[in-house]
Amino acid sequence: MDTQNRGLELALFLTLPATAAFIFAAQPVIRGLFQHGAFTANDTMLCGWALSAFSVGLPSYVLVKVLTPGFYARGDTATPVRLAIWSVGINLAGNLILIPSLARFGMGHVGPPLATAIASTVNVFMLYRVLRQRGHFVPDRQLKRRLPRLALAALIMGGAVYLLAPYADPYLTGTLIVRGAALAVLVGGGMAVYGLACFLTGAFALDDLRILLKRRARDAA
Repeated sequence: MDTQNRGLELALFLTLPATAAFIFAAQPVIRGLFQHGAFTANDTMLCGWALSAFSVGLPSYVLVKVLTPGFYARGDTATPVRLAIWSVGINLAGNLILIPSLARFGMGHVGPPLATAIASTVNVFMLYRVLRQRGHFVPDRQLKRRLPRLALAALIMGGAVYLLAPYADPYLTGTLIVRGAALAVLVGGGMAVYGLACFLTGAFALDDLRILLKRRARDAA
């Protein structure tokens, strides 16, 4: 249970800022990587919407990997599969509902990534709920204290990247070296803001991260 609590901390520490970055700055990232040649500014906008929708489920894609060992370690391989099948059904239903609904606004292509994000989030909720009902997982005080702080730090970083993006935009359609440098500054600035925000909010300290990584390496061994 302690291993899973720390695993959840590490997973959210890494995925929440990525989620915030792709929500607030998806289009600058896509523009810097792909907008040249036949890939137009309109393609960047459409692709950015899809990336933002898909990234909503980024924490869930990783948390599934953190929670399922709670079943496997106890010899229960059936429950995660059963819940995953439910998740697939939700994904299919989500596609059938979202694609035509969003197509009215010219955003039908956002349906599949958004349905995938929703289905994965529901899967995580179901895994968590079953583990809690069985008494196999209880969030400890440290996890409860850090979760809102990590979310706040990620939001601060997302806001900072959103504000920095317009300054990077003029360089994201230049030569390969210029685009790479602009993306590096944008991403590096976001990482620096996130690290500072984690420190200021008390979400994480460097020593905490070293301990988590060492523990993960020891558990893997």
